[in-house]
Amino acid sequence: MLSRVLGIILYALLKNLSLKFILRRPYSESIEILRTKALVMQGATIGDGSVVRNGVFIAYPKNLILGRNVTLGPFSRIYN
Repeated sequence: MLSRVLGIILYALLKNLSLKFILRRPYSESIEILRTKALVMQGATIGDGSVVRNGVFIAYPKNLILGRNVTLGPFSRIYN
């Protein structure tokens, strides 16, 4: 339960954060990795190499299942 709550807070903080044009590539990619990990903390199943870009809205993250090497584009909306 605590992990899920921390995942919700972390995703809310990182949802719209994009430093792609300010920071170098490894730092901006680390934000995408943290965003993906926050969804996993909420119960999502996400395969290796998958990326969640900034501004993605996911209605029920615990029902989300992504395969390997999937990219959710900026400001996508997922209702699952």
